[in-house]
Amino acid sequence: IAVPYTGLILSTRESAALRKKAFHIGISQASAGSRTTTGGYGKDKEQPQFKVQDERNLEQVIQDVVKDGFLPSFCTACYRKGRTGEAFMELSKPGQIHKFCRANGLLTFAEYMQDFLTNGLRKKGEETIKFYLNKIEDKALRQKTKERLAEIYKGKRDLYF
Repeated sequence: IAVPYTGLILSTRESAALRKKAFHIGISQASAGSRTTTGGYGKDKEQPQFKVQDERNLEQVIQDVVKDGFLPSFCTACYRKGRTGEAFMELSKPGQIHKFCRANGLLTFAEYMQDFLTNGLRKKGEETIKFYLNKIEDKALRQKTKERLAEIYKGKRDLYF
């Protein structure tokens, strides 16, 4: 049995090993660096609602995602552009949403790298951006994405399609 077009999101309840396997079978969203205590982001860890199995911080999760050949994305463009519900499905069913996802993923990952990256992931991250940029088949969209990446590297933020 299958449930097409159902988004599945991994929580930090699952182990890092299970989460890695899940990415390889197509799960595309995961939380990272989660706190499970009510109000937990403002406090130290105490009495969580559930046990966290994957205690890696966001940067560690990003490192592993990139190392496994995936493009990390922090995209919220569909929500912000009103591409939700039926409007999202109209693009998703024929496979059209994919072109937005890759371009927006590149832009958000570039922003993350510029603003938050603290370790030696930069070289691998740049290789990942170059690899996925070249996978954008629509030449006009690829060029526009290159232009927006250049703007991000100059300090502009919150760019999306």
